[in-house]
Amino acid sequence: MNSRLKVDHPLRSFLVVLVLVIGGFTLIGPAVGIALATPFYSGNLMEDVLQPLSAPPDIFGALMIIQATAALLGLILLPLAYITLTEHQRVRDLLTGRADIPVLAVVMLAGLCLQVLLSPVAYWNMHMEFPEFLKEFETWARQQEDMRMELTRLLTTFSSHGQFAVALLVVAVLPGIGEEFVFRGILQNRLEQITGNVHVAVWISAILFSAIHVQFFGFVPRMLLGVFFGYLYAGSGNLLVPVFAHFAHNAVTLLMIYLYQLDISDIHPDESEAAPLYLVIPAAIIFSGLLLYLQKLFLAKQKHEITG
Repeated sequence: MNSRLKVDHPLRSFLVVLVLVIGGFTLIGPAVGIALATPFYSGNLMEDVLQPLSAPPDIFGALMIIQATAALLGLILLPLAYITLTEHQRVRDLLTGRADIPVLAVVMLAGLCLQVLLSPVAYWNMHMEFPEFLKEFETWARQQEDMRMELTRLLTTFSSHGQFAVALLVVAVLPGIGEEFVFRGILQNRLEQITGNVHVAVWISAILFSAIHVQFFGFVPRMLLGVFFGYLYAGSGNLLVPVFAHFAHNAVTLLMIYLYQLDISDIHPDESEAAPLYLVIPAAIIFSGLLLYLQKLFLAKQKHEITG
């Protein structure tokens, strides 16, 4: 871990940033977003957000404002203000090398393979059943899942190229920057300093990354995606690498949805069916090879930086 990222009280820093993220992303940010979007919306925005199944299609713009505000406040501005004012940390300290185009190309290919690999996991997670004593929790979790899936549908139903462009900014660019800045750049670094173990840091930050989305029936694949981003950061030492991987994952998903809506493609990434085995096996082989190649690239870059 880069010595510039160490802080005097990593546990306190970890807990404060986590509280800021939870409060900002789930409470303060959405509340401010609703206040900002209400003048541009004719219906009852609060009611429609809480009951998206009955929300009208023209809620798209309001939801984008709410989503953008939550990401900006909870994932960027509040944690950035804290580490800047109290710890004198700088964002550029997280960027310890260049994100070369060959590395980013391999990262994108690996991410595409991972999407195929995670589809059976997503299918299992979506259809898992709980034991009898957890049925009440299962009912609550399923209600939360249905509500958030409906909100996602409203956010990804595009009536124009302009709406698709707005979604790229709000659903791909902002989360790619904000979530990686928080969960990898801050929390993963603090956890590594606390535990002295990069693997523990990667997995715990990935669990938190998935948990904040409050979608239990998508928890495991999102956690594994976070693990991928975490090891990209740990291996490269450059936050731009997982930021690009995160952006590319969300952007490709949005593009596939839009192509499906335009009747250009028959593939919809949000459909719950798992990819067939004849696609999963080659994806696993290619993904493994790409990871080994990335490891080789990262080690070569580290050796070059050490030797000057």
